[in-house]
This record gives sequence, structure tokens and C-alpha cells, in this order.
Amino acid sequence: MKSIFLKIIPSTNLGKLIYLFFLLKIISYFLPFEFADFHLRNYFNTYLNSLVFFIFVVLIFWEIYKRNSGLNLLVVVFISIPFLIFLTLVFAFLFLFPCEWQEGKVFYLSKSDNSKIQERMLNCGATTDYSYRFYKIKPITGFLNYVIEQDTSSLGKNNWVKI
Repeated sequence: MKSIFLKIIPSTNLGKLIYLFFLLKIISYFLPFEFADFHLRNYFNTYLNSLVFFIFVVLIFWEIYKRNSGLNLLVVVFISIPFLIFLTLVFAFLFLFPCEWQEGKVFYLSKSDNSKIQERMLNCGATTDYSYRFYKIKPITGFLNYVIEQDTSSLGKNNWVKI
């Protein structure tokens, strides 16, 4: 069993970072927690993706410069800069700017606790189809929320107040 996990983990620093990033992103999709403040949530995702990109670029340069491939440093720089510009543009358009969740109207408030049912829409600019999803949002602290998708047709109406 141990040898299977050792075969999955890459041997280079760049490979380990990419592996860790994708592992953490996959785990984060299954955790039902988020920041309570909408702006903090968006800033966190933007800066986290930017930081990961910066570390990714630094490790790419580290891997290029630590190998003695016989290339002149000037040639490596002239190859690396256009590659870096291209990678930055692709990263910005794919991960930083295009989509964000927008908070919509609150439809129900819970009678028993501080939960609410709220609509959210994924806004991707010109490609937005304006489909809404409903989420049950329960504050854990003033800083963190527990969020799960909620089907409003199966909602117990006697426990909720419609707004």
C-alpha cells in the first residue's frame, strides 16, 4: 500500500506543488464551508490562485536554471519571458477574471436557528445563462458559514418563514 502512494507523488518540487495544489482544490470542492463575507470570499480565491500561479512560475524557473543543459543564460531568458507572458494571460483569463458567484435574494429564514435559504447565480459575463441555485446558509461564526445546496420543493415549510 505504501509503495502505491510513493509512485503517485512526483519527484520534482514543481510536480509536488502541482500535485498539492490540485489535491487541495479537489478537497475544497467537497468541503461545505466558506467565508461569510462575499468580498472576502472572492478576494481569497483571487489571491490564492494568484499566489499559486506565482509559486508555479518561480518553480518553473527554478527547474530551468538548476539544470545544466548547456543553454546560454540569455537564450533561456529569451525563451522564458514570452512563455511567462503567455502563461500569465492564459491563467488570468481562465482562473482570475471570468466567473464569480453572485448573491441573490434571501427566500426563507429558519424559525429554529439563524439559517437562511438564498439564491446564487454563477456570473460569467457574456456567457451567463442566468440559472439560479438555492443554498442553505448556516452561520457557524461571524466569519464562517456552512453552505449546502438546497432543493426548495422538499423544504419543510413549517420550519421556514418565507420572505
